[in-house]
Amino acid sequence: MNETVKKQCPWKILLGDWNTMTLITVAVGAIVFGLLSVFGDFSVFGRFRFPTAMLIPVAVGGIYGTLPAFFIVFIGSLASNFLRVSGFWFDMTMSYAVLGLFIGMLPLYGAKISEGIFTVKHAAIFAVCCLIGQAVAFGVVFPILASVFRPDYFFGIYPVQAFINGLYTTTTLVISGILLLSLMAKLYRKKTKTV
Repeated sequence: MNETVKKQCPWKILLGDWNTMTLITVAVGAIVFGLLSVFGDFSVFGRFRFPTAMLIPVAVGGIYGTLPAFFIVFIGSLASNFLRVSGFWFDMTMSYAVLGLFIGMLPLYGAKISEGIFTVKHAAIFAVCCLIGQAVAFGVVFPILASVFRPDYFFGIYPVQAFINGLYTTTTLVISGILLLSLMAKLYRKKTKTV
């Protein structure tokens, strides 16, 4: 594990390093996330679509940490609700934000993308974090919030569909996320060598 990570407090890593650049990144990332949520997905097969928006918290989480990734998904999901003019879906918004929290845990287990550090071990932990995040977000958070905000949906097939859709999203996220993080780490390593 990286010496820098060993010396830092886990809470500090979870909160991320907040400065002007972080705030700008979160604001821009949230806008891009919202736009991609509405206009950026493309059909893979049947009703399943590739969630391009979820790559934004992957990239930001790898560089800025957990909380910035959470806020990008939360604010971006709120923005996508307004862009779709489909109403306010707090249960789904919060569920995806919780998934974003787990996605952004990369610095906590030693993956430092901006320093070119992303190993096979980090990729495996990232995959596990995504799966746990999906289980917590759509197996716990979503059913609880849906039962409060939309009990008519909650007692139907909707929670099962949300879980299956979330599982599909997470599977594609794991594959594309690992590829993206590997590429980003490689580019940062090259940049460091040329400086």
